Amino acid sequence: KNTAPVTILDFLKKEGFSRHILSSMKNIPNAIILNGERGFGRSVLKPQDHLIVTVPEIESGENIIRTKMDLNIIYEDEDILVINKPADMPVHPSAGNYENTLANAVAWYYQSKGQTLVYRAINRLDRDTTGLLVIAKHLLAGCILSDQMLNRQIHRQYRAIVCGKTEKEGIIDAPIGRAEDSTV
Repeated sequence: KNTAPVTILDFLKKEGFSRHILSSMKNIPNAIILNGERGFGRSVLKPQDHLIVTVPEIESGENIIRTKMDLNIIYEDEDILVINKPADMPVHPSAGNYENTLANAVAWYYQSKGQTLVYRAINRLDRDTTGLLVIAKHLLAGCILSDQMLNRQIHRQYRAIVCGKTEKEGIIDAPIGRAEDSTV
């Protein structure tokens, strides 16, 4: 049991709050409430303290056009949304793809539930790739999951459909990359 005093700032860092989130909370009066009063990063936590942290949403998804499309939702809770992305669907809007992306479908889904959206896709999939895409539903989940991706704590497996003769079974353990002289 650790009995060393810990500040709110150190506690929140340990819980995955990024420097960016902590900085955005600094000037918001009700972002940190300690025992019913405004708390500060340097406040020391004691056993039985009651800490309430409200993370401000500083981004907006208002510019994403809401488009009704079928979503294959594999899992959802208050922190993440996991979708099985179909082939031939871009993940993000881009030139020529303003309304037919996964982001558009997710924006419509959130709106239909009366929720606001900041689209935070944690992993990326190529347009032609089918697979699971993890979307963070709020800033803290986005920071924690992005750190896990960077630290290779989230693992992915790929399966490929091939043409021609192959071995009956086996594992291909090689990096996936763009073919030389390819633009796709």
